Amino acid sequence: MRVLGAFDRVFSTGPIRAYRGPLTAVPPTVITKGEEMFKRFAVILLVTVALAAGSAMAQTDARWGLIGGLNFAGMGGDMEDVGDMFAEVLSDETGYNWSVSKGRLTGIGVGAFYVLPTSKAAGLQIEGHYMRRGVAFDLSSGTVDASLEFRANYFEIPVLLRYAPASESSTRFVLLAGPVVGFKTGDEIAIEAEGDDATIDAEDMFKSTTIGALGGLGLCFGDAPTFTLQARYYLGLTNAIDDDELSSTAGDLGVFAGVEFPLNK
Repeated sequence: MRVLGAFDRVFSTGPIRAYRGPLTAVPPTVITKGEEMFKRFAVILLVTVALAAGSAMAQTDARWGLIGGLNFAGMGGDMEDVGDMFAEVLSDETGYNWSVSKGRLTGIGVGAFYVLPTSKAAGLQIEGHYMRRGVAFDLSSGTVDASLEFRANYFEIPVLLRYAPASESSTRFVLLAGPVVGFKTGDEIAIEAEGDDATIDAEDMFKSTTIGALGGLGLCFGDAPTFTLQARYYLGLTNAIDDDELSSTAGDLGVFAGVEFPLNK
């Protein structure tokens, strides 16, 4: 059974073609009120980041750092229906009964950050990072297994409130929470079946700008440099799919490690 050939026909005549149809009918100049609001939010956030970065340069107790880790991405809403459509069309194309299960897409996240203290325990943490988000599907016909991944890569700017209670120990807790604006840098669809794999352009399946909320809990070790381990959860607040008839938001779990240094030392 040549499953990749069936996938090729699916992408030509199946769910993706049906999904893409409405996009070509929408004039590119049409912007909804919601999209306009989010674009204004992004501009305000970027201005805030620029001002805060300038302030950080002037503070003697400001810090900077690097962070990276694994992101386990998932998407809810209509992505369940997208997976079901693929299974149905594959069943028609191959003559086998395909089942599908939605899972998490494992990707990486790397970036840098500034920490602007407002007191001994609290402050503002501004980040700039690359992040892969999306969703993965496992498909099976009983005799053949296949995987399908929808991948979206973003440059994101989180502006986070940071709270790290003072401690006599060199180990202390840190809490993070705040909004995130993301700018898509690319998207693709990856397929693997019968030992073969292929990657195709998703043709702007994902929106170019997203808004989300990020929360994190971690531990800090040491003083200069300070090492940190964090567990993070990202919740998408806007529809990530560029289609009025489909709605899906991200819900990602991440595990990250970082190191930070005094800015002016």
